[in-house]
Amino acid sequence: MTPYIGDTADPSSEPVKHGDWRDEFDAKGYVVLKNVVPKERALYYRQKMLDWLGSFDNGFNINDRSTWTEENLPWSFKNGMYLNYCAAHEKYVWDAKQEPGVLDAFAKIWGTDELIASYDTVNITLPNAAEMGGTKPWPHVDQAPERNGMHCVQGFINCK
Repeated sequence: MTPYIGDTADPSSEPVKHGDWRDEFDAKGYVVLKNVVPKERALYYRQKMLDWLGSFDNGFNINDRSTWTEENLPWSFKNGMYLNYCAAHEKYVWDAKQEPGVLDAFAKIWGTDELIASYDTVNITLPNAAEMGGTKPWPHVDQAPERNGMHCVQGFINCK
């Protein structure tokens, strides 16, 4: 999981030292946490994403690279951001965000286990996205750059 945010620095105060990965998060605005989701669970989520892509009657087949085309995929923003089709509310998406390691990371960031989470999109970017005339994969950041302090923390599970 890689949480990232806009400006986390409050110029009027000294940064708090945690003695763990949060120090890197505070310094850089992002951190990569490995093995937050067990590999077998991450692969399960990846398969569920691919099953979802294949659930549309448009000819997409993950095992046939010739079907990895814009015509064979549901419409997406920037070749992989699925804002429509209630994609963010699929059961596997809710299951993924409730993984213990994901919850633990966000609880540590915010200092509470009383968390509110939302999903506005799901990102499923195939390796040939740039070939389809779209953009290369890109990080999606919602915190406005003019806001100081931590207001929005995003994460993703990379199912490589």
